[in-house]
Amino acid sequence: MERDEFADEASRRKVLRAATGISGLSVASLFATGVGSAQTTRSGSEGYVINGDGYIEYNGEKDEEYIQEAVEGMNESKRNGEVDFTIEDGQVVTQPQPQQQPLSVTTADACPGVSSYSNSVQWNGVKHTIKLDHCLTNDVIDAMLAGAGIAQVAALLTGGPVNAPAFIISECAAILLATGWQILDNNAEGEGVEIVFFLPNAIGVPGIDPQ
Repeated sequence: MERDEFADEASRRKVLRAATGISGLSVASLFATGVGSAQTTRSGSEGYVINGDGYIEYNGEKDEEYIQEAVEGMNESKRNGEVDFTIEDGQVVTQPQPQQQPLSVTTADACPGVSSYSNSVQWNGVKHTIKLDHCLTNDVIDAMLAGAGIAQVAALLTGGPVNAPAFIISECAAILLATGWQILDNNAEGEGVEIVFFLPNAIGVPGIDPQ
């Protein structure tokens, strides 16, 4: 499959520019979003909150650096006007904002597959499934080839899956970085990929398959 098939389409997500500009995002810039503000925060589960400026903060017990980096990536998408955050069922979730598409291009034609998030309770934990359509899959691969880190991948994912909880975006970005672009590319067969993982991960390993 030619990964450049849709490279010139106007529907490519604007945030890819940030993802390939590796120096453009840093955890330090998180403080420019209003972190530490005295304004009212809205608390969700898993340690994620929405601060008074509408950006995500992580105040949980985990000290993994990837979480703070993923939070910065999600906040970058908000700064770009591509996403907003709200609380649903006690969780901080992303709400991708509609992007204007050229009249001659439809998402279905330009990007086979779907971008979505779903979960189901299994005997070994909660199964989380994130689907990335063809274009979003290629954007993530391109960003990883350019040396993107957690923040950049999280920024891309935030504009894709619908209403995905913040902690799921963080985990998925970490899984993709740990897996590597080669496996993602090998499973991208024209209609995007499906990423499955379990939390808590007592039994079950993450998997990436074609849609």
